[in-house]
Amino acid sequence: MLMLTTPPGFRPQMVKAAVEAGKHIFMEKPAAVDPVGVRSLLASAELADEKKLSIVVGTQQRWQPQYIEL
Repeated sequence: MLMLTTPPGFRPQMVKAAVEAGKHIFMEKPAAVDPVGVRSLLASAELADEKKLSIVVGTQQRWQPQYIEL
């Protein structure tokens, strides 16, 4: 498993390399910062599905009580 907490501009390249290496991925958001990066992530996600790998994006604030209340 790989945790990507690097600056988001580099994540699409790192996700691609990780999927090609057969790694499950957890990454922080945002996953990408431009259309080219988004398309790269979508392609990596398709390859990850074929390889039965998971890609998960952090949503930690979603479960914090003050955010739920809002």
